[in-house]
Order: sequence, then C-alpha cells, then structure tokens
Amino acid sequence: MEPEIKIQAYVDGELSVRERSKVEALLEKDPEARALCDALMAMQEVVTGNEPVMNLPESREFFWSKIERELTAGERITEAPKQTAAPWWMKFLVPFGAAFCLLAVLSVSTQKGNTTVSPELAVTEVETSGGFTVYAPEENMTIVWVDTGVN
Repeated sequence: MEPEIKIQAYVDGELSVRERSKVEALLEKDPEARALCDALMAMQEVVTGNEPVMNLPESREFFWSKIERELTAGERITEAPKQTAAPWWMKFLVPFGAAFCLLAVLSVSTQKGNTTVSPELAVTEVETSGGFTVYAPEENMTIVWVDTGVN
C-alpha cells in the first residue's frame, strides 16, 4: 500500500494496531508525511465540523409511516380497471376476416393468369438494352435474360 493511502487510513482510524504503529513511526521520521497527516486531519475537522444537522419536525417512525401511506395510496390509484370479456363472435371475426382477404387476393391474382391469348401471341419476346424478356401466357411464366456484357 502507498504511504499516502496508509496515512489517510490512519487519519480515518481504519488501521490495525500494528499498522498504526508503523505509520506513527513513519510520521516521526518523515516531515513530508507529517505535513500530509496534519493537512488531512485539518480537512477532516473542517468537514465534520460543518456538516449540516437535519432535524425532522416529527419522529422517525411517523415520517416513514407517512411515506408508506403515500406509496400504498398510489398503488391503489394505479390499479388497472377490470376489462370486460369480448363477445364470443369477436374471437372468430379476425381470423375469418384475414382468410377472406387472402382468398380475395389469390382469386384476383389467378384470374390475371387465365386471360385468353391468341395462338400467335403465345410467346412474346421483348428486347431491352443488355438483355430480353420472354412471356409465355399459357405457362403463366416470364423469363428475363440480362446480358451484362462481361465474358
């Protein structure tokens, strides 16, 4: 342990009898250590002499009972109101509504693929820059070929 920390522990009264005698021997030999010890003792007197004294207007038990009453009153206020149960048919409304929406989307998407196309338009090829797109309506399939130009 560093001598400064031991001197601080000596001033605070935290040392054993054996360590206390070692620090006292150091203080007798070393004037710098003695000066540090005197400064720490003076600071301790200033701090402890100027601590504010707090007096409560009521007893400790009464003070804490007021705090406890306030806490329990706050708990009673914050209790959640009881919720009423939803009607039995509401439990089925959401799943059936979601299933109906899904079926509507699927039916619209499948009707799109059932359009009749003349035989000469069975395969349509559209050339674009860097590739081409082929659409086969009878297979309901689109193929996009992109040519990056990298060999």
